[in-house]
Amino acid sequence: MICGLPSGVGVTVPNFGQSDVRVGALSGMGGPDIDFEALLAVPVQWEVDPHRFLGLRAWHCGRWLRMRIDPGFPDEPMYSLEVGEDETLDFDDLPPLWERTGPLEWPSDAEGAP
Repeated sequence: MICGLPSGVGVTVPNFGQSDVRVGALSGMGGPDIDFEALLAVPVQWEVDPHRFLGLRAWHCGRWLRMRIDPGFPDEPMYSLEVGEDETLDFDDLPPLWERTGPLEWPSDAEGAP
């Protein structure tokens, strides 16, 4: 599994039903850069992030990856993968090797909970 690549290495990946987007390695999130193309090619199990309402997280290459379910779906893409401090990669469907685990239930004290 490839985790670290130099920052700024970019790949073009399909945006799952939308126009293609160009993204670099996942960086700035407290761990090694992760090549997004490599991330698409490995199984990733996403679980509810108990600290963030509508947040999902996955442990990968020694750090948490974070994604959120967009409350504006279907007018907005279903998922936003956080690829940088103020940058997201949006898509409607999970890549084929990614899966959500467990029920989509968040604690009432999760940040942003109604």
